[in-house]
Amino acid sequence: MTVPGAILAAGASTRMGAPKALLDHGDGRTFLAACCDALREGGAGPLFVVVAEPHRARVAEAASACGATCVVNPDPSRGQSSSMAVALEAMAQSPIGLVALVDQPDLTAPVVRTLIAAALREPSAVHVPVHGGVRGHPVALPTALLPALRALPPGHSAREVLERCGIREHAVADEGILFDVDTPADLARWEASR
Repeated sequence: MTVPGAILAAGASTRMGAPKALLDHGDGRTFLAACCDALREGGAGPLFVVVAEPHRARVAEAASACGATCVVNPDPSRGQSSSMAVALEAMAQSPIGLVALVDQPDLTAPVVRTLIAAALREPSAVHVPVHGGVRGHPVALPTALLPALRALPPGHSAREVLERCGIREHAVADEGILFDVDTPADLARWEASR
């Protein structure tokens, strides 16, 4: 069974001042392209990218260049759980899907492989990577959670739904699962660590 992947890239990037999906990864790729590559190398596909205004057109063009399909979150003001619901709807052809965040530049294929293997063994649970006892991203989860995510009130965390499903933690050596780039200072810190 193939496991589709979705990348959440619908944020307004107000703190960054530019679309995080289009940030320079430092190796000739954008953050979005690096994320797509890690998902594919880890065994996920097909890939979807959740986009929204105000950066919808630019991110959609970049997603197309990466061979991913864009899906639109019509109301990202409802919070990240609304983007996750859009992602699950796009991946509904499969009982499980993998959801990644575009602002995690250090996502690796081995982490993706670990989560996909775990989800294939136990498709009814939610699977998260853990480093040093701390949960990170991406997450593999049943697409059947879509109705519960859609029913969340605006601003509520998807964690409420995921906890009810049962979360399985998978220790990984890669601390990149814990780091995301939200601000120019985060970006500078990440660039300095490379």
